Amino acid sequence: RGAFFFSTVHEVRDSMNLTESFQTKRSHEQTTGLVEQRMRKAGLETYRLSGDSCSICQECTYPEKPCRFPDRMHPCIEGHGIVVAKLAESCGMEYYIDEHTQLWFSLIFYR
Repeated sequence: RGAFFFSTVHEVRDSMNLTESFQTKRSHEQTTGLVEQRMRKAGLETYRLSGDSCSICQECTYPEKPCRFPDRMHPCIEGHGIVVAKLAESCGMEYYIDEHTQLWFSLIFYR
């Protein structure tokens, strides 16, 4: 029926430092999980996509075996053919702010 597209903003010393930038991902995923939880509590069915590949497990079982946590897993937005930069622009959102800011995006489809 619809989709909720949002971002979280994180201060970093240098957004080109991948180690530092990826350390902010956990906080974003926690926020995304809370948003999805509230949507589900409100009676909505959800399908969650995130700005990067799922990283719940240290070692993924897929495709050899089914996902261990199908209710928590979250594929990448762009892995579904959605270009995040274009979607952000069409929603009037920033995709890049500056070298001291890391943005993460999530997209939750609901019905």
